[in-house]
Amino acid sequence: MGVRFKDGSYEANVMINGVRRTKRFSTKRFAEAWISDMKLRKERHGLGFASRISISEFMGEFLPYFKDHASHNGYSRMQLSMNHFLAHISGIEFLDKVTPSVIEAYKPARKAKVSENTVNRELSDIRSMFNYAVTKKYLVENPVKEVRFYKVKTKKLPRWLRDHEIKTLLALTTDTMWAFIVAGINIGLRKMELVMLEWCDIDFEDRMVYVRNKPEYNYHTKNYQPRTVPLNEDAYNALLIQRDRLAGTSRYVFPNEKGNPRKNNLLRNLKVCYKRAGITDADIHSLRHTFCTQLARKNVPVQKIMFLAGHLDIETTMLYVNLVKEDLRDSVDRLDFGLGYSKVWQNCGETHENIIQGRFSKP
Repeated sequence: MGVRFKDGSYEANVMINGVRRTKRFSTKRFAEAWISDMKLRKERHGLGFASRISISEFMGEFLPYFKDHASHNGYSRMQLSMNHFLAHISGIEFLDKVTPSVIEAYKPARKAKVSENTVNRELSDIRSMFNYAVTKKYLVENPVKEVRFYKVKTKKLPRWLRDHEIKTLLALTTDTMWAFIVAGINIGLRKMELVMLEWCDIDFEDRMVYVRNKPEYNYHTKNYQPRTVPLNEDAYNALLIQRDRLAGTSRYVFPNEKGNPRKNNLLRNLKVCYKRAGITDADIHSLRHTFCTQLARKNVPVQKIMFLAGHLDIETTMLYVNLVKEDLRDSVDRLDFGLGYSKVWQNCGETHENIIQGRFSKP
């Protein structure tokens, strides 16, 4: 029992109930995954696990369960991941036929269309789905357990808006998008927190915004944690202008033409605003990044930034503090006293190496 290379392919051999099973694969990993799968099937039949279940029947059970235990965004992402994965395994009828080799084959197929980070996120969702199957004893072991994720690449630093970019952006933006941008950089809400923001969430008298879960709309904040964010003068005035402009036509602060949450065209409209202002590489998250970074630039304590932004991990908040350090370095690099190092070298009669080391032979 095992894997051996023979005639240009990898031959997998396993003994099941006294019968030798053999199959050839293009890679050693696929062969080893097949052997593991065969062992799991043998254990399944001997341990009294639940009867075989079809993939369609299982998904009809899993997705409603996941919807009741996940946020709106989490459920939407799971649906999207399942749609891609189910399209890949459309020829497989039963859940126990989804082997590690099947999932290994899914990786390069998806990588051809999306980034490695996206593939990893989808694999994580698939793993969660199979964990549920193991818990319900539809499977002996999660097939994703033996699948290697892609090595995660270093994340890009958050793109935040500089002071001159903010002035240009606001000068060229009007109506709802103007109020949306002002609120985004002064309150620091996440995308869906802004989209789902209602007038009842704003206390104009005490100048506070209450970020809360809304189970009646199947909406939760990212971390399920409500928080309160004070309104500064700019945010307060922008929201007053927005309230007067809408004149009670919608309970949402930033609605679409029908008065519903503005989800679909929000990013597209913001991109138009960025393009008009000549701003590149920015997206909707840049507004929140600007809020956090500007607080760090004003020397606001990290713990306060963490609370206002709704971070659960202080390491996330520290990322913005590090951005400020880089910004300070850029500021120092702008200093130019016109020393002209080539002239200094000529006057001192020293080599470049000596100057760097601070060894001048002439005053």
